[in-house]
Amino acid sequence: GDLYKTFVKKYSQLMGITEHDITPYARLAFDAVYVFVVGLDNYFNDNNPLRERTIDVWNSFEKAGNFEDGPLLYKYFKNVSVSGVSKHLEFNAGGEIKNPKYDIVNFITSEAYFREIGSWTPANGVTIHDKVVFSGSTTQIPTYQIDSLRGEHLILGIDVDPPFIIHEESCGDGIECYSGYCIDLVRDLAKTLGFSYSFRKPSDGTWGGYNEKTKEWSGIFKDLLEGNIDIATVHMSINSIREKDIDFSVPFMQAGLTVVIRGKEETNDGYFFLSPFKAEVFYGIG
Repeated sequence: GDLYKTFVKKYSQLMGITEHDITPYARLAFDAVYVFVVGLDNYFNDNNPLRERTIDVWNSFEKAGNFEDGPLLYKYFKNVSVSGVSKHLEFNAGGEIKNPKYDIVNFITSEAYFREIGSWTPANGVTIHDKVVFSGSTTQIPTYQIDSLRGEHLILGIDVDPPFIIHEESCGDGIECYSGYCIDLVRDLAKTLGFSYSFRKPSDGTWGGYNEKTKEWSGIFKDLLEGNIDIATVHMSINSIREKDIDFSVPFMQAGLTVVIRGKEETNDGYFFLSPFKAEVFYGIG
């Protein structure tokens, strides 16, 4: 639409790049701000107040008090329905995107670039519209296997996390009662590699994590380390604490989450280079 054309034109000119070089993160960042602006505009148009709270690294949330207007403002954000530069954006009652779509990309060594070759949506599953290029610049599917899983039965640890794992409550706990990106991935791998599988939820009913005080894992992590499950088939981010005890597969998704804060205002202070040091340091030098 017109919004997309305007975005591509202005962003390309600003960054000095072509449309092909505009990253998905740039589009998503624009849409995130767009949703925020529309939600905030609707909030103020209905004459709702927005009382400020001063919070910084020196003041805790408890001292600043609760953000009374937060729940109502969040409701306005969830009610936003706009067509952004990446796709149409609409949210459910839990604040999750209603129509998630994830691009499937292929790293092309010769181009040093991730090329989009397909996509995944809850409604259509995996759709591939281009050939996959493997290492060595070949489109032939590798036939070698280091270890065979054919005939094996794997117990896969899962926990509900839409749109990666969705559970149909009225269905039960069978494998047919689950859907989502991770489930589609498991189904295709099982078909290709010839293994069967069953799902198991965390034994203690929690997602879990690492307790620094007790030095113990809980939830799905504990089940994995104690051998109650063979693989944790979930949308799990990789961090240094988890990598000490857990082996991860190659990442299948980049989240690109970013924290945005207000930058400092520019100044014309000719002595800016002195700012990292205290006055006592210069007294000592003198």
